[in-house]
Amino acid sequence: MTPPMIIPANCVHPRSSRRTAGPYRLTGAHRQTAFTLIELVMCTLIAATLMMGIGSTMLVSVRALPQGDSASSATLTASPIVDQLAMELQNAVTINSRSATMVEFTVADRDGDEVVETLRWEWSGTAGDPLTRQYNGADPVALLEGVQALTLTYHVELLTEEITPQNESAETLLIGYEATENLYDPDVDYNEWLGQYFLPSLPHNALSWKVTRVGFYAKASGPPVQVAKVQLRLPTAQNQPSMTVLEEKTMYEHTLTGGFLLQEFNFSSVSGLSPDQGLCLVFTGSSYFDACLLRGQSAGAAMPESHLVFSANQSSSWSTYNDKALLFSIYGTVTTPGLPVIESAYLLKTVDIDLRPSTHDSSSIRTGVPILNQPRVME
Repeated sequence: MTPPMIIPANCVHPRSSRRTAGPYRLTGAHRQTAFTLIELVMCTLIAATLMMGIGSTMLVSVRALPQGDSASSATLTASPIVDQLAMELQNAVTINSRSATMVEFTVADRDGDEVVETLRWEWSGTAGDPLTRQYNGADPVALLEGVQALTLTYHVELLTEEITPQNESAETLLIGYEATENLYDPDVDYNEWLGQYFLPSLPHNALSWKVTRVGFYAKASGPPVQVAKVQLRLPTAQNQPSMTVLEEKTMYEHTLTGGFLLQEFNFSSVSGLSPDQGLCLVFTGSSYFDACLLRGQSAGAAMPESHLVFSANQSSSWSTYNDKALLFSIYGTVTTPGLPVIESAYLLKTVDIDLRPSTHDSSSIRTGVPILNQPRVME
């Protein structure tokens, strides 16, 4: 540091021609500032201390970064794999099989084919083998190498409930009509259609009923190429045929003979009917020639919950005849409740995942997974 400059009294300041009587010193406006030796030493010490602190911080930071073989590095690598397993397992719909080192389950459709997807996560149980994931039966894919341990723990809850089973009877005659007097032979053609409304008398505890077979008497009347339709329709509020055809069968004229014979047709789609739900057996033709002749009773056919219906305009309107009936038979089954039984089931509530991806004990990852759908499993 340069010491202050002292100007002799007989000297003239460069910026002034005025002489002074004594020593001349620079004023505050002209004084040049500088560090003292002590200040310079202090600054040097402070800078050295800061550099040592920064160096220590960098060293600690470097040491804190995960090394390739460290526990923290193994944990960082394994964590997203465990998260994927937990997320998929959380949405399981069914559990196909499970153990401490393997779980196979289904999840909802993911590819739009309306079929559930099957996932299988598995570790062999041998230290160092990979954790694999299998999708819909494809080859397993190793997602995490060098796994040292995996334990899946399943927590289930016992559910007990009373179940009332439903018993379906054997095929039986639900309703029918036979007669030997006042018989007549109505024809079926393009315009004139016939039908029979009926409501079976079922057991008091019936839950539902279905039709399995229909029988009636018919014979040939027109050209053998004629065709008649045998239909089961829902009735209107007036117990006449509606436009809703539940199921129909085709009867060909050439299969009929010149005499009345029993014709039977099996039905499979008319089921789950309410005990108070009636039906209409309807016969239609497709040309102006007779498709067939049916056998019925023209008078005195008083039947509870059943009557003949006739249309002369292709079902645009129907007429009801309570004293007439076709000779027919309706076979089917009746579903009734069985005896209550107690059923027990185990629901999967949560799964604990404990995975150690490396030889370091501190690298273990533990998490609990709530199973949203709570599928049923075997204890």
